[in-house]
Amino acid sequence: MARFRSPTGPSFASGEFSSGEFSSGGPAAGRPTAVTPPARGPIRVLLVDGDARVRSALRQTITLEIDMAVVANAGSADHARIAAELTLPSVALVELLLPDAVTGLALVHGLATRLGCAVVAMSMRGGLGAAALDAGAVAFVDKGIHIEAVLDAIRAASLQHDRGPEGDHVI
Repeated sequence: MARFRSPTGPSFASGEFSSGEFSSGGPAAGRPTAVTPPARGPIRVLLVDGDARVRSALRQTITLEIDMAVVANAGSADHARIAAELTLPSVALVELLLPDAVTGLALVHGLATRLGCAVVAMSMRGGLGAAALDAGAVAFVDKGIHIEAVLDAIRAASLQHDRGPEGDHVI
């Protein structure tokens, strides 16, 4: 099940980054650099998960989507904050257990409020959905959900990011 923010009202209860991932290419490829997001173009996605295998699988899948680009990935909340500040993603896909829910929820709140990033939170613990939405996520997906639902959540979050947060809705 996926839960999303919508313009209708309040919330319903319902590692490490790799080198080169912050660069836009060119002579500085491989070094962290600040990037200005394009006005139009692919959805700029930050992947955050403590499991490098999950990050790799998500990155490979998202890379196949013509309307998305992974601008960075991180295996910890601290690395995610740095990556987000350098790459200015429009959407962050964040595993909440980094390594615990308190850390993950704090990251969600920081990305959503300080950087204005639309956050899609995910976890195997579906009971964290309401807390994720309360922390500022625009959507929550169960980690075991089909990948197409995750991609749809990223797309929906991107649209919300363009409009700004306006409330929650369960879809």
